[in-house]
Amino acid sequence: MEALDQELEDTLNDGSEKHIIVPHAAFGYWDKYGIEQIPITGYTMTDEPSQRQLAGLIDTVREYDLEYVLYEQNNTNNISEVIQNEIGAEAEMIHNMEVRTEEDINNDADYISLMQYNLDVLEKVTE
Repeated sequence: MEALDQELEDTLNDGSEKHIIVPHAAFGYWDKYGIEQIPITGYTMTDEPSQRQLAGLIDTVREYDLEYVLYEQNNTNNISEVIQNEIGAEAEMIHNMEVRTEEDINNDADYISLMQYNLDVLEKVTE
């Protein structure tokens, strides 16, 4: 765990603030590495933003010139797709660590390997 923490620190925390757009506010633990999440919804996937909130979110995403919208392995989110299409972004999957998929199980994925996958994604989307 300490090696993973150090790898996250070495890879992500260059002193600058990096913004990512995520399906919901579940990734606050990445704050210590300079990652600031911009959640589409609150703390659950069932909260959908109003039209006004969605417009404000799109403005925020444009302000930070984000090129990626993150989605989670076990959830589909139409709002994420709307934002992705509106700003011309690419989609990238982030593992929410909530549940392992059948593919994860078949690949013997564990917490460390899934977090290393997430680190690769974070490195790509924050360049």
